[in-house]
Amino acid sequence: MQPVESGRGRAVGTCGELVQGTVDGRELMVTFPVDWYSDVVVRGSYLPGVRVWPRSKVKVRRMCDLLLNRLVGASSADVGLDVLVSSMIPEGRGHASSSADLTALCRAMAQWLGVPLADDDIMRLCCELEPSDAVCRPVPTLFDFIRGEVLLCYDDPPPMAALVLDEGGAVDTVTMRRLPCTEAESERLALAFDLVDRGFRLGDLALIGRAAMISAEVNQRRVYKRNFEVAREVADACGSYGVSVAHSGTTLALLFDQHEVEGIRAANAALRTVAADCELFLLNAVVPTRRPAPDLTELPTR
Repeated sequence: MQPVESGRGRAVGTCGELVQGTVDGRELMVTFPVDWYSDVVVRGSYLPGVRVWPRSKVKVRRMCDLLLNRLVGASSADVGLDVLVSSMIPEGRGHASSSADLTALCRAMAQWLGVPLADDDIMRLCCELEPSDAVCRPVPTLFDFIRGEVLLCYDDPPPMAALVLDEGGAVDTVTMRRLPCTEAESERLALAFDLVDRGFRLGDLALIGRAAMISAEVNQRRVYKRNFEVAREVADACGSYGVSVAHSGTTLALLFDQHEVEGIRAANAALRTVAADCELFLLNAVVPTRRPAPDLTELPTR
């Protein structure tokens, strides 16, 4: 098979997860895809071997080897390939930066090789390298992030926005310590998954926000967020539906309807006072909404 000259792929990132935890022995999450992306371009080269830029994208390099072997039975020594990764998504913050890079690479490589590659296959390939996010799906998705299995997609979510607080630093999602849930935590997480499911089915942001808050509270024993209580107080005062977190990262987010402009502005002003050591920015869910999101140009975005 003769590859085409180049291939391109794109994948969405997330704003952490709305709910995450162990249910009936399965490691599950409900994803929160938002409007930042990883883009990958692969180009054939006369020079042998595979080269990846930036060089720090070591997981992308490993995925190149896996894809060449699985898709065409080749190795990196058999091809000449340059790979360029361009991503808006910060690394180590719990926003699915690696999953987005790997998914975008899979799409670019499949196009370059002229080989069909289904989204379900991409997710399973990603999970061979590390626990992953269902970033192939641009809608909130109930996902087993160890087995790489999509259980349910919520195709018509309400138009959510996230006012994000980044506490700084980074978390290694591969080596981080994962504590087992207590019986009480398991019961709370089961409730959270039930609430988020009903919330998406009913288009009810209040239920989704309650679910996110429960999951965030449970996660405090695992990846502690020093501004969680502050964020909850501001959320209550400004009409936010709740606080979600990056369960394996450094960020929290106040959840709003995209069109609740005054509440978003009020929360932004309050957080700049009480969480001055955090970076603040606004992200929107990527799914099309019935009305376009308002232009909040005074708020930083990623």
